[in-house]
Amino acid sequence: MSVPAAILPVLRDHLAAFVDDNPAALVFGSPNGRPIWRGNLNKVIGWSGAIGKLGVPGLHFHDLRHTGNTIAARTGASTREPLLAPGARS
Repeated sequence: MSVPAAILPVLRDHLAAFVDDNPAALVFGSPNGRPIWRGNLNKVIGWSGAIGKLGVPGLHFHDLRHTGNTIAARTGASTREPLLAPGARS
């Protein structure tokens, strides 16, 4: 997966602060290092409260995938590339 250069400093800071040195560690995980699933998203990160503070109370986590796909398409990615991303289903 390629990471835009503009995001690398923020990603490095996040990794240093929240992720252990294990190469298999999750970039974004629960406090105990386990995956964040749709079913535990609100409990682990307080999704409902966070989106309420942002003023977008109807935002669903899956909406972020659509946004990512739109951004990818605008930067020249083919329509097939988002389908090849981890977690995507054809």
